[in-house]
Amino acid sequence: MSEAPKKVAEIAVILGIPESEVREIAKEYEVILPGKKIGKVAVYEDSVVDRFRKVADLQIGRASCR
Repeated sequence: MSEAPKKVAEIAVILGIPESEVREIAKEYEVILPGKKIGKVAVYEDSVVDRFRKVADLQIGRASCR
């Protein structure tokens, strides 16, 4: 049985980054981060949460190179 889809706020807690950053990542990378809308709320499967982590890690690495 798979776990329940995660909301943006839950992903932010899991990754330890601000919710606003998760929203920016979701918007910028929506092609590789598919989600479902339930009303106004976007939810993501666990496999997509791993992709959020990878994108966030890459952005942190890019920021430290500046």
